[in-house]
Amino acid sequence: KLILKEKKIISERHNKKILVLNIPVNQGEFNNKQGYNFSYLALSPAEESLLAKGWKYAIKHNKFNNLNVKADIEYMYCCMDKNSLLKNKENANKVKILLNEFGNKLKKKVDKEIPNLSSDELNAMSTLLNEHSLVIAKVDMDNAIVVMNKSDYIIKAKEIFDDKRAFENLNRNLTEEGEKELIRFLVQLKIKNKMISPQEYELMRPDTGSRTPEAYFLIKVHKSGQPVRPIISCYNSYNYYTAKYLATLLKPAISKCPSYVKDPFEFAKIIKENKNLLGLMCSLDVSSLFTNVSLEKTIDITIEKIKLFHPKLTIDDKNLRELFY
Repeated sequence: KLILKEKKIISERHNKKILVLNIPVNQGEFNNKQGYNFSYLALSPAEESLLAKGWKYAIKHNKFNNLNVKADIEYMYCCMDKNSLLKNKENANKVKILLNEFGNKLKKKVDKEIPNLSSDELNAMSTLLNEHSLVIAKVDMDNAIVVMNKSDYIIKAKEIFDDKRAFENLNRNLTEEGEKELIRFLVQLKIKNKMISPQEYELMRPDTGSRTPEAYFLIKVHKSGQPVRPIISCYNSYNYYTAKYLATLLKPAISKCPSYVKDPFEFAKIIKENKNLLGLMCSLDVSSLFTNVSLEKTIDITIEKIKLFHPKLTIDDKNLRELFY
């Protein structure tokens, strides 16, 4: 017993030292729920260890891009000079010296960094990236990683896109056309109708050369057959900033809704505080919830709530509805 106790103390002490030194160690203790393999390919221990780290694991790089850092430091100096922060010549010289020292110290620090992935894990990463028959995706509502056959992923995605209630086949890209149309509509609201201010116009106006939205899918590992949930990435799309503006208008109404729950922690607190109440708690799982909700009715309710919480809003219901489309 004494030997086992001493062995445990020494092991804990060594593990703490290894943690401080950032030396890659055996990751067998990683939670196996951080990774799921639904592919036909058997993963090696190094591949499992790599994937078990999850999406948020930050990989240390010991490669230093000297040119990029120098360019950023020079840009920082130019910005300071442009904003009249370097009027004094003596201070300007001091700043130059400090920025130069910072770049050199940063390079030395990066060069000395100990990688937080083992050589086997780095090789495993390269292998997985070049395995084009696989898809590495994110679990729905979790940080875990899923490995799936690309063919299965495409079949599940096609099933989603085949729902004609939510998606429609197009023979051309409408991004550029939609961008021009939205800009014309916003200009009309600002200049002709005087319904939005110049500030609101700038908030909603898309940047030229808008990005076409893309779809990707999260895997529902808790359900049989691993169905997928579609996510439409609209960042920098032509209506992204308009949607962001409308979401800001709607935000006060959401928190006032009787069914509103901030997060899972608040839900757990509510259950804990009301566990002695009589009744039956049910959990309902609706298939394709958002595509089964009436869009017209949703927009009607949304406009009503926006007008309720923003009575001074100058835009009328008709044009506000147009913004939602």
